[in-house]
Amino acid sequence: MKSILLAAAMLCSHDKAAASFPNFRVVDTVIDRPVYALTRDEFLTKYGRDDSSKALINFFFERRSPQAGMIGGGSVLTAGGTIGLVAAVNGVNDRSNDLGQQLNDLWLAILAGIALGAGIALVSVGISLGSRYSKKRLLRLLDNYFAGSPMPRGIARNTMFRAFVQYGEWNADIKKQMKTADRERKRQK
Repeated sequence: MKSILLAAAMLCSHDKAAASFPNFRVVDTVIDRPVYALTRDEFLTKYGRDDSSKALINFFFERRSPQAGMIGGGSVLTAGGTIGLVAAVNGVNDRSNDLGQQLNDLWLAILAGIALGAGIALVSVGISLGSRYSKKRLLRLLDNYFAGSPMPRGIARNTMFRAFVQYGEWNADIKKQMKTADRERKRQK
């Protein structure tokens, strides 16, 4: 029964097949993406009203950029560590009296444990970056800013955010200039 319903649903979902049914109407509608699913350029054109809002958008997207790599790399390390740990445990459980084999299994277990721990750490940092610099939070901060609230203190004092406000971009040379300017300002105080 399930297969018949599935086949009927697949048949009806195809445009040519749906046209052969007189009572079935295909509606061409475009579903709008959620506002928080916008890209950096779409955020800038829709919400980039002044230098501070553009800087906030660029700051959030720059901070989010390593998230996918951390989660992906951490997942690979976690999977590799788990496989290595299982292989090491299976090797130890063989109960062979060969000392060399037992040492190899011990080293494999140690390396697998390190890979597993590093993978879990990378995944957790990637997830925390994704939640701290989420697009929903960016929208909330932009709405508050446009309503008259100041930028949050931690963001307003951030060197990267200030560079986006002053220069409109962030690179190693600007970072160096900003850091030396901060040191000079602290010396003058």
